[in-house]
Amino acid sequence: MTMAKENNPDYYESYFQYLNPHFSLEWYKAHMVNDFPEILTADKNAKVLDLGCGTGQLLKVLEDMEYKNLSGIEYDKGQYEEAKKLVSSATIMQGDIFQHLEKMTEKFDMVFMVDVIEHIEKNEIVTLLRLIKKVLAPGGKLFMRTPNADFPLTAPRFRYIDITHTTIFTQESMATLLRLSGIKEFTFRPSYIPRSGAKKILFEIIRKLGDFFLRLYLYVYIHEAAKRIILSPNFNIIAVNDESDQ
Repeated sequence: MTMAKENNPDYYESYFQYLNPHFSLEWYKAHMVNDFPEILTADKNAKVLDLGCGTGQLLKVLEDMEYKNLSGIEYDKGQYEEAKKLVSSATIMQGDIFQHLEKMTEKFDMVFMVDVIEHIEKNEIVTLLRLIKKVLAPGGKLFMRTPNADFPLTAPRFRYIDITHTTIFTQESMATLLRLSGIKEFTFRPSYIPRSGAKKILFEIIRKLGDFFLRLYLYVYIHEAAKRIILSPNFNIIAVNDESDQ
């Protein structure tokens, strides 16, 4: 993850390394494949850029999947140093993502910004998305994940769990930002933590029952919108760079 400004120079030491002490790369890979199944079928020679690449976990997953052209940008020095050690084949840059994107002339087929956009100052988000659009190849895809303001059970926790979060999004607010950035083609979908075996069956039953009653409750207050909102703690955004705009 990244921050646009130097508001917490010890982010890795003070927060991130304590976030998930039992982290498993295999679990993370399953999560990424579940959220972004496109990585299973995309061309392994595609040029990939991970914005706010953190300690390089996503880049490592892609490296293990034999992706050849990997790049990342990370602001936080501690995470940048971890990423350099973890993903030897990737080109990883340290510094402000705005400054790096402004200078870039290379075009990328896939740009990832996973758990990052909520850290960007609200008045800078459109600028960032326009810079991303500039470095996307025609038909290139932007993949994002962010906390879901429409999910009332976790929205306050996910908004404030990290002191560097600046905002939280609904589908409507995210769509507005994308349109303002010149991105016309996009879809939203839920983000679910992968389960297996009996636990998966049990969790699916609980989730579907919970979603039904929560949606019914929300219908009383927001009417038709309750039918279409995503009910997961995070949601995914997949945007395509329209070739006609090039």
